[in-house]
Amino acid sequence: MSSTDTSIDSLMKSSDDYADDISDTISENSETDEPMDNTMISVASEKNGETYSQDVVILAEYIREHFETSNIYVFRCVRIDGIYCCCVIYRDKGIVNIESVRVLVKNAEGIAENYSLHFEYYDTIEHAVELVHKIVTTYKLYNGDLYSPEDYDRLIAEEPIIPYSDHEQCRVCHINTNDTTSCGHYICFRCREQSLFSGDKHCPTCNKSDVLSIYHNDVNIINNYHYGDLVSALAIDADTEDDICSQHVCEENTNSNDYGFIDDEDYINAPVEQLIAEEIHKFLVNNPGIINGIVGFVDIFNKFMKNP
Repeated sequence: MSSTDTSIDSLMKSSDDYADDISDTISENSETDEPMDNTMISVASEKNGETYSQDVVILAEYIREHFETSNIYVFRCVRIDGIYCCCVIYRDKGIVNIESVRVLVKNAEGIAENYSLHFEYYDTIEHAVELVHKIVTTYKLYNGDLYSPEDYDRLIAEEPIIPYSDHEQCRVCHINTNDTTSCGHYICFRCREQSLFSGDKHCPTCNKSDVLSIYHNDVNIINNYHYGDLVSALAIDADTEDDICSQHVCEENTNSNDYGFIDDEDYINAPVEQLIAEEIHKFLVNNPGIINGIVGFVDIFNKFMKNP
């Protein structure tokens, strides 16, 4: 039996044990004639007394095991309100961070890193999982940030009261925006994303090349270096064995042998799906210049096909 099979069997056994506990709970409730919805079984958190669904508890238990050997947990990349993102839980700082796949910023050292569209603190792993679910399914994009539906509606309602200037409009779709290029021209985040998706990094106003990958706005408030805890969470030590999201970005690196795959035994024994998610996340961070390329992704795929 392979090490991956062993890890999966262990996870399945943990789920089975949990299901047995839930079955006992259901039996106890049936004896007292109290109805229970099997699809929404909840378990109380020992830390804050909150209740969470069975799906949340099962995933949280796996993430706890994962955190024994890693500082971060990376969910599969997903579109949130049309923007391709990675949801990442940073263990040491207690932060859930939503990172753009295609749009980058440069930190204080001038090193490119994935732009943070939104981050929140969490109390427990279950809380973090619920935050990810809520953000992915309900949050909306406004001026380069993701907001809850309530906050989004409030911001839209503010526009007639605090109007944008005539020049504060996306030069492509003409919606109000504070987002700009490095050359100072306005482009909304959605149009920036679409341009990068099609491989076009030119400014739509002056046609200056290679300006869309790096995020700017006219107020110069950017999550990645405006919030101290987020700065610390993103600055993971690249020399540690459990560093998946290295901040030493390779500028325009197209060599598939330089992606920095690691051979740590605990890392290899993790379930394949999480390894792929982490490798893709690492690749996206370490290779911003070829984010729309396919060479690295094929290399990742072939790696796991050869070493499942």
